[in-house]
Amino acid sequence: MNFSFAKKILLLFGVTLGLALLQSLYIAEASTMRTEFTVDIDTPLTDDLYAVGREVSIDQDVAGDIVVIGGVVNIEGDVAGDVLVVGGKVNLYGNVGDDVRVFGGTVSLSGNVKDDVVVFAGTFDIAKNSTVGGSIFARGGMISLDGNISENVSGSGRFFKLKGWVNGNVEARAQDVVNISNSAKIKGDLSYYSRNPALIPDGVVSGKVQRVGEGYSRLLLLGFFSVGYFIVKFLQYLSLLLIGLLLFLLIPHEFSKMAEMVRKNFWHHLGIGFLVLTSGAAFALVSAMTVIGLPLALIVGLVLGIGWYLSPLVIGLFVGNLILQHKPRSNVKVYGVMALGMVLLFVIQMIPLLGSVGGFVLTLAGFGTLLKRTYELAVIVKGKR
Repeated sequence: MNFSFAKKILLLFGVTLGLALLQSLYIAEASTMRTEFTVDIDTPLTDDLYAVGREVSIDQDVAGDIVVIGGVVNIEGDVAGDVLVVGGKVNLYGNVGDDVRVFGGTVSLSGNVKDDVVVFAGTFDIAKNSTVGGSIFARGGMISLDGNISENVSGSGRFFKLKGWVNGNVEARAQDVVNISNSAKIKGDLSYYSRNPALIPDGVVSGKVQRVGEGYSRLLLLGFFSVGYFIVKFLQYLSLLLIGLLLFLLIPHEFSKMAEMVRKNFWHHLGIGFLVLTSGAAFALVSAMTVIGLPLALIVGLVLGIGWYLSPLVIGLFVGNLILQHKPRSNVKVYGVMALGMVLLFVIQMIPLLGSVGGFVLTLAGFGTLLKRTYELAVIVKGKR
């Protein structure tokens, strides 16, 4: 290994990490960050809010976005921007000026949302007087929707009930039954799957009503793979290709080296990736619970995030070599094989369940390989001093 190459990769990694840290410091400067056992926001905020706590109560208005992780989260003030919450019990009483994204156990929406609502929850309900200016995408156990929804609804769970008005189409899947109340109104079409025929009063659906088969119902679970999803994946692919090109210009042989490391000892590098990811994430989460440890948690999180983001480059070349059954010699061909392998990796990840698990395992192996090789390069650089 040439010392200049090792120096280049460490320099590039350091610059990337430095830029990410500068960005996080900018965010911290322009935002309010709270990490306490109990977080209580009782004064209006003119910027974004980032909060972590067992109980988080936001009683006042927030002029920016809200990002919250908590056991119990109550948002009573109005939020001008987006709301992103991960919590056990989430109650959203205030109005939201943009999108709502919630991952929780029990989620209740009583306010108004200007744009879309995406919820993954055990129980999700929308109150009667609430309005949603965009679409609703809901996956969970018990889903009950009231209020007025301006666009479309896609819902899948053990139980699905619609009591409000929907100005667009409704796609629903329920293991037990799809229940459309007398108070509901669907101005578009209704497509549903359930073991038993849906309870649909006359005159509630203006468009077509179609009970679809089990095969089609699985497509409802893949509603997340919308046009927006593919756009995001395509942009991610292009950005990785650009980063890969820069890395190949700096260190043309390193990715071939790492792909070979994966081939020779896949399970070893998978184990490294698993141990580092789980222990690093746990350390960052515990550190984030204290104000003193928050900067360290951000650094650990950024290092893990950068490593995970770059891992498809390693696995892409590994998968490409595996499919083509030969190792290209020229840098241009190596780059092309990596690009092909990344396409295959993204396609694998889109396959329901097994593909997602397989893509995660492959990326985890690439993650472990990238970390191990970076450590080896650091040892080389230290030995050259």
